[in-house]
Amino acid sequence: MFKPEIFSELPDSHEGQKGEASGTIKGKVKNLKTGKVHDFKDPWIWRDEQQGTLRFHGVVDDPEAPGEHVAIGLQLSSASQPAGEFKVGDPKILHLSYTKYGPPDVYFRAESGLVTLQRQANNRINGSLKFESITIGDNQYAVDVIYDIEAP
Repeated sequence: MFKPEIFSELPDSHEGQKGEASGTIKGKVKNLKTGKVHDFKDPWIWRDEQQGTLRFHGVVDDPEAPGEHVAIGLQLSSASQPAGEFKVGDPKILHLSYTKYGPPDVYFRAESGLVTLQRQANNRINGSLKFESITIGDNQYAVDVIYDIEAP
């Protein structure tokens, strides 16, 4: 079961720590209610294998709320998950979201979509995250990003 606090790492409080990783998460995020499209290119990525799972997220400034942050994050049920494609709803996906950090934090969980995972040498991972989120209030998001992340 997803516990929101596992995606609580923000650059300000965790720079230089073990889970900080090199790589990129980049693409587009569209607010389906307002029609506005924003670029997502993270300056900061967190990746770890908490409790036997593989999780990562990239954090950027929130284009809709100056001074706040947003993240795109994925958690898979196994740290050694083989490469493949996984539809939202697959039990291998424990969590996939577009998160607006608060207060309070708001997790726009994926409602539909697809995750691709490829494994490279030295435990490097890459692939794509394409999903539409649940609607909360006046917001719903379509996320279309690619990622390429080294092990920390």
